[in-house]
Order: sequence, then C-alpha cells, then structure tokens
Amino acid sequence: MVTFTRKQFNQAQGLTWKAAESVVASAIDVPVGTLRTLRLAGRGPRYETTVGGQVYYTRPAVLEYIKDHMGQGQESW
Repeated sequence: MVTFTRKQFNQAQGLTWKAAESVVASAIDVPVGTLRTLRLAGRGPRYETTVGGQVYYTRPAVLEYIKDHMGQGQESW
C-alpha cells in the first residue's frame, strides 16, 4: 500500500488535465513501476488508455486517489 503526503498532493495539482503514466509518477515521486503495479492490481488511480495502448491519468483521478491514501495526520486541509 502506498501512502501519500500533502507535498505529493500539491505536486499533483500541477499536472495537466491528462498526463501519461511516466509524467504522473514523476510528479508524485513514485516509481513508474509502482504506479503500474497498482494499476494492474486494480488498486491505483482511475486511468484510460488510447487506441495505441498508452496509459494516461486525469488530474482529478490522481488527486482523488492521493486524498484517499494520505498518511495518518495528513488528511487535514
């Protein structure tokens, strides 16, 4: 299970509306492999794929996922 911080949430707010898997991973300081493992296990942020198979995430989906997985004491806004 990945636990996120307020810093990662703030970084994710800077994502474009749709971002590739590698861009999201870089923005939230998580290895691409971790993001991919979560996705394949059905436990990561909601995602979409293009006809060519490229995975991308929307900013709202990433922000929602991070908020739902904040560390203890991090959820106060």
